[in-house]
Amino acid sequence: MFKCEPYLWEENKPTYNPDYLKKLECELQIKFPSEFLNFIELHFGDKPFYSSFKVGKGQSSIAHFLHCQESIDDTFDTYSISEQKEEIDEFLSNKIVPIAITFDSNLIAFDFRYKMAEPEVIFIISSQLEDEDKAIRHISENFHEFLATLENNDDEL
Repeated sequence: MFKCEPYLWEENKPTYNPDYLKKLECELQIKFPSEFLNFIELHFGDKPFYSSFKVGKGQSSIAHFLHCQESIDDTFDTYSISEQKEEIDEFLSNKIVPIAITFDSNLIAFDFRYKMAEPEVIFIISSQLEDEDKAIRHISENFHEFLATLENNDDEL
């Protein structure tokens, strides 16, 4: 069982609203993996207990998963999928959808450019966005593999 701890909301976490992601799917003509939809319903805005993952020859850690709520509170707007997506859309394909953020403000995202179902999970180096695709690094073939990588990370014990 994948474990997370509260991050954005220690108390009074908003109720999950699936319409937010359905709207995004329609707009972008994509289909979020069902495993992601089930996961994010429980863990939006949360920090995974095991958060480190390999990217290229290095390693990074997830600060928290982005939330999927319509304007809840201005304080948390910047941590929404839509807000982060707007930040990268100027430089990257609109078929790239951020789902998490690292402690150094880089992003973990789905790359729907080549597969509309079970997209690859990628790492986006925010400071290199102007270099477009050079800012992207592969993490895993799909969301299931990405979660398994986090769960199997013994470095954080």
